Amino acid sequence: MPAIWRQLDQLFPGRVVTARHGDRIISEGAAWIAHDNAIPVLSKRLEILDASSTPNVIAVANEPLPVDGNVKEIILSQFYCTDPREGIVSFSFQRPVYVGRYDFDTPRKSYGVIHLKVDDTAPPLLERLKLSVLIDENYVVKARAESTMRGDIAELEISNLEFALRTQKLPEASNRSDDENNKEQQVNFENNYPAVRSIITKEKGAKGAENAAGDIVDQYYDKFAFSRPKFTKKQQDESDYYLPCSICGKTIMQINKEGCPRPGCIV
Repeated sequence: MPAIWRQLDQLFPGRVVTARHGDRIISEGAAWIAHDNAIPVLSKRLEILDASSTPNVIAVANEPLPVDGNVKEIILSQFYCTDPREGIVSFSFQRPVYVGRYDFDTPRKSYGVIHLKVDDTAPPLLERLKLSVLIDENYVVKARAESTMRGDIAELEISNLEFALRTQKLPEASNRSDDENNKEQQVNFENNYPAVRSIITKEKGAKGAENAAGDIVDQYYDKFAFSRPKFTKKQQDESDYYLPCSICGKTIMQINKEGCPRPGCIV
């Protein structure tokens, strides 16, 4: 625009170059992208912060983004609240400030925070929290968190995802970093980020079954079978937490909050 050109010319006399065919720059660029068969990819990985301030990767850098009406869906379900006393847990989404710099102390930029209501009567690391992330063809991220006992649902939309164009496969980014930490200011509940429990194990058979979620063991092992794995303390706690009372049909959370006049109910 002429007004902008004049101001630039005042700041940089004789050094402002007017682009040739400025009315066709965008269309020509789109044509070159199509000619090179370039595909859109994430330029910086999408992360979520856990209770130990460790970045957990949701989508890696250089990963192709959806096109032509497709949607990329990422399901993460093994999150737990480290301190449910306030009844709130925070999912903090972020990205590295610099491309290819992923060390623990590398500066991060916040995308936003989901505040999810959880069961404040439960002990820490018991109620499971589900998280799903959708990336659509417009590169808009829609994150949805759900608490499995409290039943609350909270969502976050990220519209400023950073992406690039790739014409060939690039090598994996280096993990080296010399940058100083530049922590972003966080909202309240800063000590209430979710912890992550691994869902993989190297063990097979009964030994590996000790790592299974306690409330699903009965779905895969006969209660009276000799081969049924022995419950660990954590599995027993999970089973008791999600199993409704056989007398009143309420969960532990409902009984703790509402009480129950029926004798013999779990407390």
